[in-house]
Amino acid sequence: ERRCIIGCSALTSKGVYASSSARKEYGSPPKLNSMVAPTRRSAEASVENGECFPAMVSVSNDADPRATRINVSVVDFPGLLRVVSWVLTGLELTVERAKLSTTDGMASQEFFVTDVRGRKVQDTRALGERIAQFVQHCAPDEEAMHAKKFREGRIVIDNEEDENFTVISIDSGEKDAPGLLLSIASTVSALGITIDSASICTECEHFSGGRYFRFLVHKIGGSKLDYVEASGALFTLSLVMESATVGSHPIHASRLH
Repeated sequence: ERRCIIGCSALTSKGVYASSSARKEYGSPPKLNSMVAPTRRSAEASVENGECFPAMVSVSNDADPRATRINVSVVDFPGLLRVVSWVLTGLELTVERAKLSTTDGMASQEFFVTDVRGRKVQDTRALGERIAQFVQHCAPDEEAMHAKKFREGRIVIDNEEDENFTVISIDSGEKDAPGLLLSIASTVSALGITIDSASICTECEHFSGGRYFRFLVHKIGGSKLDYVEASGALFTLSLVMESATVGSHPIHASRLH
């Protein structure tokens, strides 16, 4: 059994949603197969001042005769299960069974997984390190909390463009695929976001090679998306766009949890 704790260098590195820039735009996760951990909350937080929290990940092939056991213990945060599921999916692992609980703000997750051939994972150390890269938690810094515009690649979530709505813009580019609109709409709906109006075009000004999607949205109750909701939407939509060309089947809302 091997244990992997996220190092201070990973926790304090400039991350997504929080990198300081003159344009005051904040990003999302790297590509699915990237080895860059998505520090999704604070760029300036540090372990020393208590704003970042390391995760404990253990991976063992001795606990079950047929599957590899993964244990994750970390300060709970919205989207934790989604992040772990995303990593496991990217590694083509199947969750045979799982048990999840939260006690006093600490999340404990246990997964039993197999590879595409139904066998145990051979490199348990690499698996533990890969998961540990992504399940880190940093509290948002003040600048990130007041951000008005979020960007990752060709996805932009903007609270300044419209007076009454949050604007989500997506330029599909080479990621365009049949069913992409369904995947985007299902994602937005699953996140509890309401679409007030939308436009889609293939030959828009400044855009080419795909489709341009523009949605005016709000959360339940009619207000714009706040930092947590906007960053969560950007993170999930980025996963959808990365997965768009993997297969021909759309990502439905039921596959986001």
